[in-house]
Amino acid sequence: MGLMNTAITLVGVLLIMVGLRDMFHQLLHPPSHGSLSRGVFTVVWRMSRVMKHRLGTAVGPGAMVLVIVLWVQPAVAAIALEQLTRDIAQSCIDFNQYGETYYFREQHADLSLARYLPYTLEIRAAPGASTSPDVQLSGERFGFALQKLSEKLSHEFLSGNTPQEVFAAYTADHRAHQR
Repeated sequence: MGLMNTAITLVGVLLIMVGLRDMFHQLLHPPSHGSLSRGVFTVVWRMSRVMKHRLGTAVGPGAMVLVIVLWVQPAVAAIALEQLTRDIAQSCIDFNQYGETYYFREQHADLSLARYLPYTLEIRAAPGASTSPDVQLSGERFGFALQKLSEKLSHEFLSGNTPQEVFAAYTADHRAHQR
C-alpha cells in the first residue's frame, strides 16, 4: 500500500506542477502560452464556431473561467478532504487523551459530531468515483481516519463491528441526551 500511495502522491504533485506551469506561462509570461489554457480556449472557440457563435461575447470570459476552474479544482478538493480528515483524526486524539469528552453533549444539535458522523460514511465513498489520484488518496486517508475513530469508540464506549454500527450507536447515544 505504501508504494501505491507514493505513486498516487507523485501523480498528484505532477498534476499540480502542470497547473502551476500553465498559470506561470499564461499569467506571468505573456509572450508564451500555457498549453492547458491554450487547449481549453481552442476547444471552446471551435465549439462556439460550430454553434455559429450563439453565445456571442460570453465565449472568451467563459473559457477563462473554465481555465481557472481547471487550475484550482484539484487543489481545492484535496484541501477540503484533507481538512475533514484532520478533524476526524483530532476527534480520535481527543477521545484518546481526554476520554471524558465522550460524555459531553453539545447543546445545539447543529454543531454536534453525533449529527454529522453518519454522513462521513457517504463522504468516504465519494472519492472512489473520482479520476483524480489526489482525491482518491485523500479518500483513502479519510477512510483510515474514520476506521481509527470507529475502533476507538467501539473499544472504549460503544459496541459495534463496523463503522456504520459504531457511528449509529454514537449518534443514538448522543441524540437521546440532546434537547
